[in-house]
Formats: sequence, structure tokens, C-alpha cells
Amino acid sequence: MNTELSLRDKDVYPSEEILQNALGKKYSTYKELIDKVSDPGCGLAHEWRYYRDGGWLCKVTFKKKTIFWLSLREKSFQVRFYILAKNRDGVSDLPIGEKGKHVPLKIQVSNKKQIKDVLEIAKYQKAVK
Repeated sequence: MNTELSLRDKDVYPSEEILQNALGKKYSTYKELIDKVSDPGCGLAHEWRYYRDGGWLCKVTFKKKTIFWLSLREKSFQVRFYILAKNRDGVSDLPIGEKGKHVPLKIQVSNKKQIKDVLEIAKYQKAVK
């Protein structure tokens, strides 16, 4: 099964098996991020949804507020934050790597160290109005 095509197929939900095939070695990084996001202390929820223009995307939310979107790339994944203009200045004060400070924020997750950055921005996104 072509995993890339499966993530575009409305009828093929991104199961753990499909995600493992799509991400390869990066699956453990994805799983660690999702486990941390799902921890009750974090207060976030996630769900995979199908969108006609983008295929399957993982939406991470706090109550009704979208915190970030996660999409799969070839053997990796990307996290995308949409920061409101009024909150952009606060992002530059966060203790994250320089590569993550561009707004809108896109982080191509390539290692587990970046999970800390993703969670730091998510915490900020959760707190701002």
C-alpha cells in the first residue's frame, strides 16, 4: 500500500500501522509528541480529520481553540502554528530554537529535541487570547 496515497484517501483512516509505515524511524518522535500532547497535564486533545484540499491532518486543540496542525511528509512530519498578529511579538521571547521563530510557524520535526519547542509554542498558543 502506498502510504502517501493513503493519507490522501478519505476512506483510509491514518491508523497506527499506516503512520508507522509513513514515518519509518520518525514514528517514535511522532508517538512521543502525541503522548505528551495527550497527557492530562497538558490539557490538549488531538484528532485526525480528512480535508478535501489537504488529505488527513492531525488537529491539536485546547477546548475549542486550534493550537497546531500536524501533517505528514515523506518519512517525517511538520507542525504548523498560526499565531495571531497581536501575539507574534511574544513568540520571539520563547525559549525555542531560532528556526522556529518565523510566523506563521512551521517546524519540520526531524528529531525528538524539537518536541520541547513544539510543546513550548503550544503552551504559549494555549495561553494567549
